[in-house]
Amino acid sequence: MTLSSSFPFTITLVALLFLSLPYRHVKAIDCGDVVNFITPCISYIDGGTVSHSCCYGVKKLYKTSYSSEYDLKEVCTCLKQEALLYSGLTADVVEAVTTKCGVKLPFRFSIDVDCSA
Repeated sequence: MTLSSSFPFTITLVALLFLSLPYRHVKAIDCGDVVNFITPCISYIDGGTVSHSCCYGVKKLYKTSYSSEYDLKEVCTCLKQEALLYSGLTADVVEAVTTKCGVKLPFRFSIDVDCSA
């Protein structure tokens, strides 16, 4: 077998090896990312306006997390944790910010929401 004739065989073998590896979901987002995305919205929570940077973060968070059910659950869980730490982060505030930024969450946020569903 010459080098040129064995090349397609080698490529096929490598591809089959990769396909046989167990699938593991790689998180696209974690709680630190969520906090970074929503930090510009703190001024609104404190009585200010929804800024451009707030909407940019909310939209980026939505686009990043909407890629998988796992990431949506991660965002939901993180928002619940942050709401426990910051009393101003309520369901009404989350809904107002997402509405003003033109983002529709796939779940109704509340401190009692079941993030596993």
